[in-house]
Amino acid sequence: MAMNILRIAGGATLAALLCAGTARADLPADGQPYSGWGIFGGGKNFIAFDLGGALADTAAGSVVGPDGSLYVAGTVQDSGTTRIGVAKFNAEGHVDLTFHFDGRNHSLETDVIATGVALTPSGHLLVSGIKKVSNTDYDMIVCRFHSDSGANINFPAPVNDSCVRPQWLPGTWDQSVGVVVHPDGKFVVGGTIDMANDGYAAFAQFLANGQPDTSYGNIQGSNVALVRSQNIFERHTLRAITRTSNGKVVGVGTTRIVGSNSDTGLMIRMLADGTPENLFSQVEFTFGLDDIPETAVDLMSVVTAKNPAAADDDIYVSGYATIGGTPQGLVAKIIHQGWSLATADFGIHPGFTLFPLDTGLRFQSIAYQPGVGLLLGSTRPHNNNLDMAVQRVNLYGLPDPLFGNGGGYFVDFSLPGKIDILAQVSVHGDGIYVVGHSLNANSDYNFTVAKHGLDRIFADGVEGFD
Repeated sequence: MAMNILRIAGGATLAALLCAGTARADLPADGQPYSGWGIFGGGKNFIAFDLGGALADTAAGSVVGPDGSLYVAGTVQDSGTTRIGVAKFNAEGHVDLTFHFDGRNHSLETDVIATGVALTPSGHLLVSGIKKVSNTDYDMIVCRFHSDSGANINFPAPVNDSCVRPQWLPGTWDQSVGVVVHPDGKFVVGGTIDMANDGYAAFAQFLANGQPDTSYGNIQGSNVALVRSQNIFERHTLRAITRTSNGKVVGVGTTRIVGSNSDTGLMIRMLADGTPENLFSQVEFTFGLDDIPETAVDLMSVVTAKNPAAADDDIYVSGYATIGGTPQGLVAKIIHQGWSLATADFGIHPGFTLFPLDTGLRFQSIAYQPGVGLLLGSTRPHNNNLDMAVQRVNLYGLPDPLFGNGGGYFVDFSLPGKIDILAQVSVHGDGIYVVGHSLNANSDYNFTVAKHGLDRIFADGVEGFD
């Protein structure tokens, strides 16, 4: 079930096409495209930036606003440089033409790659990114846009800029992976700071007005917290961060123990003052796979769920384990204390489940469906090309055969033989939102979005797993 993405010449023609649609029909079945949402009401839509003749627009993440609007952030090319691009789709899945006049805008900052997006309580979009200062100097960066108008919005004096960076040493490779916002408007950007191939998990907190929060972290005079037990681990690399219901920040990724020849999964949980929480015997929780000869575990996404019986949330992570040279999709549950897998009540294996695929499978994104299970997003082979895929496990970590055809479904935007790359899957209200970018022709990628339903048993007539 493919939807062709066609190049439309002329802004007015494109606007008319993207605004076309039908009124929303009855709620769709579980996993079925959301009828009435998107272009022609088919559950999908797209937007192209194509600045300066450079056509590769690649999505990084998304967030759904209180009114059901979907915001997508990513990287757009502009005549030899890169910028952050933001786009807005309204609750009906149409491009919102009130958002900077054509549904899209880009950062004033150049040479920056987008990595994540969040909404503030005051109605702004914060987009994390990686700023290239020079060939040897990269900085974490957070840029702010207005969620209604789409305009670049300066933080007030003394910042007086729409983008802020952590206070840190020049000449290091600092790469953000995402940004989270607290109810008081403070925000934390997380990622990796690499000094001479010596990687630390890094978190930096800012006040709501964009000023560095120098009360945060463990670097005097800065707003940065660096985490790595140097005598135990060679390096840390963060892939994703999230915020828990009680205000802690969780980062996940991969690390390597000193003297080991394989990487293991990594989780770190930060307290409100920028102190890493002591998880059992140290501040890092790491794990490999019991009784399975993996050569690497890499966690690419994390989501938390409030545990009514505990002070801390349950933590679910996804990514992959490399076994016999081939990546296999991995989902695991970490107990609320944060120092072991939930071996008693989750997974085909104790605490985790693997999903093999001959050509390799990596779960790039995980979302929590309250009371039901976990949605796992990936990019995987399908009909001799790559498509976005969504599958579900229940809250015990077992594949859900009632979801999709064989446990999941594909989302295909492009022409046959082309590719669709997933950035994020999320759950909001009665919908699954799938966001990524799709190849239109040659090196031309566009932001692509889809919405599927979450209310009843999956219906026939939708592409599923083979």
